[in-house]
Amino acid sequence: FSEGLAVVMDNSGKYGYIDKEGIIQIPSKYTLTPFLDQNPETLNFHQGRAVFYDDKTQKYGFLDKKGNVVLSSQFDEIQPFYKIKP
Repeated sequence: FSEGLAVVMDNSGKYGYIDKEGIIQIPSKYTLTPFLDQNPETLNFHQGRAVFYDDKTQKYGFLDKKGNVVLSSQFDEIQPFYKIKP
């Protein structure tokens, strides 16, 4: 679990997130790419954000803990979200 949510996979190979009670919070609709599979830390939430891959754009972006896109899928490569404080 990361920030109260854990990654889960469905039978189609898509991933989403459940809470500590096992309740689906973000439905399994995101594709696990080779990059994400080899870098599972990118799937965890960091400061309320997690990486997702968009099959349509074939790029990465960020979700919030409610599944809302907070940074559109526009990146070829991506790392976990960390807000740097000045």
